[in-house]
Amino acid sequence: MNFVVWNVRGINKAPHQKELHNFISVNKLNFMGLLETKVKSFNALIISKKIRKDWKWCFNYDHHYNGRVWVGWNPSVWDVSIHSLSSQVITCTATFLEKNLSFLVSFVYAHNDAPDRVPLWNYCMNLSTTSLAWCLLGDFNCVTSLGEISGGREHWTPDMQVFKDFLAHCGLGSVRTVGDREASPINKRLDRMVSDGAWFNLFTKGNAFIKPRGLMDHNAIIF
Repeated sequence: MNFVVWNVRGINKAPHQKELHNFISVNKLNFMGLLETKVKSFNALIISKKIRKDWKWCFNYDHHYNGRVWVGWNPSVWDVSIHSLSSQVITCTATFLEKNLSFLVSFVYAHNDAPDRVPLWNYCMNLSTTSLAWCLLGDFNCVTSLGEISGGREHWTPDMQVFKDFLAHCGLGSVRTVGDREASPINKRLDRMVSDGAWFNLFTKGNAFIKPRGLMDHNAIIF
């Protein structure tokens, strides 16, 4: 069982669509969250079908004109029902059919500005009482400490503490990560996967694998 989240920074161009299609095939993926597609709503169905025509897709255009979050899945492998969605997150109840294994997963693309992220933290705190195992993965556009920044002007900001407090309040911890993010002049750990205690109990050997960027600006994360 595996699934992925990837901030693709735009998939309107044919080479990016091809790379994404091949990435899914090579890694044998059947469930995916895509962030920052930069695809307009009238093109969403056309482009999503170019990526995987046999999948079902959910978009958040009703909450943001740019469709910041897409979720796609192969219905022969996964049963996915949309729990809720907003401009920054799509949350699904997902069942891996082969094992009849169900959990809650939130694909996150947080806003750039700290005040705009507050509704996301509040939304997730309401979800934290779920009885299902729960994970969140994606681009949180924030770090918890200066240790998650290398290069550039490093300085502490209040939103780091807000993010750290949010994770603690919800009982969320980082999933064990395998692989390295590719070096660049300025690195921030914006993309991550966090989970609650029930998730760690369910997937005692689960890993979040960091994959090469390819044509994209961010690394994909495969659980």
